[in-house]
Amino acid sequence: MRVVLVSRRFWPQAQEPERTLGRLVEQLVACGVQCTVLTARWEAHSPVRFDYRGAAVFRLPSPAHSLWGATRYLRAVKRWLRENGADCDLVCHSRLSRDLHGVQLAVADRRTPVLVRCEAAGDRGDVDASRRSPFARRITASIENVDAVIAVSEQVRQELLAAGVPASRIRLIENGAPIDPRRSPGMQARSRRLLHESHDLFGLPPQGGLALYIGPLLASQGVFELVKAWRQVVKARPTAVLWMIGEGADGPKLWQRILNAGLDHRIILPGSFDDLTDLLQAADLLVAPALEEHSTTIVAEAAGCRLPIVASDLPGFRTAAGPGAQLTPPGDIDALTTALEEGLAAGMRLGPAYAPPSLEAMGLEHRQLFEEVLSQSGRS
Repeated sequence: MRVVLVSRRFWPQAQEPERTLGRLVEQLVACGVQCTVLTARWEAHSPVRFDYRGAAVFRLPSPAHSLWGATRYLRAVKRWLRENGADCDLVCHSRLSRDLHGVQLAVADRRTPVLVRCEAAGDRGDVDASRRSPFARRITASIENVDAVIAVSEQVRQELLAAGVPASRIRLIENGAPIDPRRSPGMQARSRRLLHESHDLFGLPPQGGLALYIGPLLASQGVFELVKAWRQVVKARPTAVLWMIGEGADGPKLWQRILNAGLDHRIILPGSFDDLTDLLQAADLLVAPALEEHSTTIVAEAAGCRLPIVASDLPGFRTAAGPGAQLTPPGDIDALTTALEEGLAAGMRLGPAYAPPSLEAMGLEHRQLFEEVLSQSGRS
């Protein structure tokens, strides 16, 4: 089976969708799928072609941030698919966007099946972004013509249903997470040392508790409420530190809020990471204070390494975190503050043993869906 995955962003971009897509590629290759990835060339010095864990990756002209750049990128995607379509059995597009329509046009003559993976819910998630897009009508038409729509969470599935996508065309395949049961005081000390050696920014005060946020820096993810709560936390625990890992449109405003609160030595914004292993091992707890669900993968990943979790009481978080997570009402700063103080007071501890959906299961379910679509199209 020869599958082409199309995504504007891919490794080394390190937000949650890119990390998950990279893991999916690795699992598909392990399942015997011949994978090719088409993505954008965001940096001029980046190689045009390289191999990623057994998959061939082609970087096409970058969409940058202009309409012309996006058009140039889409033209390059269409050209590549037309020139190489004979070597492609199926195309899987990441996220709802105008690019999906171009992909469908490029492979229409060969009747190559096209699927779309919807990666996120809520504010700036797939359904919300497609509604806001100036190409909303074109995107809607594209959804009607895809062979299947993959929802990575139940919340994404519900949003697709509310948008009018028939249930029969939606396949729920939850993002898998690595299972790492090695968490221990020794592993925590080692990870903290390695991170500190990589940059002084990651130095921690003696006996300083460490909370970790990983996700987009967006107001909808409760990042401003988290800063307000942390201001109260450091009054009780002056050496406590919060690392907020990620990027997003509200990042500059968030940093200004941190500076105004005098918390710039207690809240660190170091950007994104493509490997979260040492971050998760170093922390005392993960905090996910979202006001609305966007993605639950990082919560599942924290549960998989038995890191204690403080999260908003949202359906996807309840499922991803498993038993034992401390859940608080979304937007309730007092409840969030109390949960953080209690979690940090406990120090290094193991969360309950819980196995979220595995990476292997995610890969196998995608392969199974691909086989079904190919069979229905008569191309198997």
